[in-house]
Amino acid sequence: MPFDTQSYSRFKYGDGSIARLYAFGLAEVLAQTRPELIYGNEQVVITSSAFKYVPTASHAIATAFQDAISYLRYTQGLPASDNIKIHRAHVEEGDYGTRSLEEREVIMRRNGIRIDGDYIKGKHLLVIDDVIITGSHERKVEQIIDSLGLLSVQFLYALQMDAEEAKADPTIEDRLNHSAVRTLENLAQIIETRNFLINARVCKFVLSQKEPAELSLFLQSANNEFLYSLYVSAIGDGYVYMEGYQANTKLIEKEMMARGLIKDGKLQPPSN
Repeated sequence: MPFDTQSYSRFKYGDGSIARLYAFGLAEVLAQTRPELIYGNEQVVITSSAFKYVPTASHAIATAFQDAISYLRYTQGLPASDNIKIHRAHVEEGDYGTRSLEEREVIMRRNGIRIDGDYIKGKHLLVIDDVIITGSHERKVEQIIDSLGLLSVQFLYALQMDAEEAKADPTIEDRLNHSAVRTLENLAQIIETRNFLINARVCKFVLSQKEPAELSLFLQSANNEFLYSLYVSAIGDGYVYMEGYQANTKLIEKEMMARGLIKDGKLQPPSN
């Protein structure tokens, strides 16, 4: 099938329905090529690319992939598959998709990613990601799990790219990411669907906007759930402390207070 750049871009900005399509496609391929990982008695653990508090877009694929695998196991009377998180200690300001190969390697070295080695020892690990560009994340994960005593580790990607082309131009990822989402209006159309899932890319995209007036209008039109999720995500990943995001964080706080989502110095959960 030809690569649908528009769908891929929407997925990167939170379209959960596309994440499910990718996930179920991956599960079907795995069932055909490595059925022992699905139906065998040895334990298989599923994870996505590393994150701190706010999931990456690939986490949506990993979650739906686990759904698909667990169902296949259920049809054979087997218990559901399991999952684990790869923790990232440090989050960078800016868009990872615009970084060169050298910059990505530096970021990966200081990210401080870790995984519970005791839990995955003696099991198969499936690492789910959306696309491989430079392989920096894969190499970092391989380093930290090399001595953990796994039965096997397999990296699964929803999309494949030409490795040489990707290495020659790492910024190709940025063009793919923004093929359908270039403006806040584009993002708003995805947010209003019932399949929207917030992720780190969405947070950074909103927080990095350069026009305060446009951002204010966007925030005013956003629903309470999105506004709340955006704000707590910015706190959880530490974006609120990054200089480049602080001005826009204040705009979000202003809108939160106007709606009563922050009241008397306390965070209020959105009501239906």
